[in-house]
Amino acid sequence: MSKPGPDPTVTKIDVLKEIRLAYPPVQAPKDLAERLEISNTAVSNKLKDMEKNGWVESERVGRARVYWITDDGRAQLDPEFSSGNQ
Repeated sequence: MSKPGPDPTVTKIDVLKEIRLAYPPVQAPKDLAERLEISNTAVSNKLKDMEKNGWVESERVGRARVYWITDDGRAQLDPEFSSGNQ
């Protein structure tokens, strides 16, 4: 069985959706990579870009880094959210 690699069809929006749907809403890259069936590196790169854009925030917990979606990230998924019609 080969490891999943980068999948150009998995977008940053796909990663945001996975974080939003997850319970708890704090996710490690490894968990996201497994659910999206892409490599840890691919999801980590997307998360780093998304953090620079303000779509997610992260914190180190033990040896892992965990991510959660921000209001700006929610606005990427739901334009109504950013317009204040929540």
